[in-house]
Amino acid sequence: MGLTRQRGWQPPDVALHLPLPLYLRLILGLSLRMLVAVSGVMAFARYAPPSNPFTLYADISPGQPQSAAIQHGFACLRINEFSDTLSCVNPHIPPVYPFSQIHLSTTDDVIHRVSFTVLENALTIGDLAALWGKPAHRTLYNRMATACWPSRGITALTILPYSRRFSYFQPVVHVSFAAPFTPDGCS
Repeated sequence: MGLTRQRGWQPPDVALHLPLPLYLRLILGLSLRMLVAVSGVMAFARYAPPSNPFTLYADISPGQPQSAAIQHGFACLRINEFSDTLSCVNPHIPPVYPFSQIHLSTTDDVIHRVSFTVLENALTIGDLAALWGKPAHRTLYNRMATACWPSRGITALTILPYSRRFSYFQPVVHVSFAAPFTPDGCS
């Protein structure tokens, strides 16, 4: 006898998919591929904060002895005969760093200001903001602007475009580290 015994309930053989129009299948397929592609790019392109180009010169920061500047190859000259302030310049700047000139001011054999002249388009205000946070002061002049970080004693100078609008994309021309800090933080 050909009787078979069925165990439990079995669903009927019915396809549970809904037929979608061709254009919807294309849109869903392309959207899924875009999602995978964007996720892959974001996974591989991790954000790396900019490296700090000033760390090489940490031992000639304000408050350090003038002898540290001499060891870095700086030549120091007295500004005038009535002043104790010396002006120091290093004529041998490594070409891999974004500076065209580094200038120090010393008084009583202690460095009190370090100024970096930045190569054209080598640093932006945004690069500095990524290193030290949002500038506390932004002073706008005719076509010049300064961004200041008073707690760090840092001032950056930029040239504004003709629209005279301050932007974090503005290239930095000059960065200065000073001690002691001025009362308003900008020097």
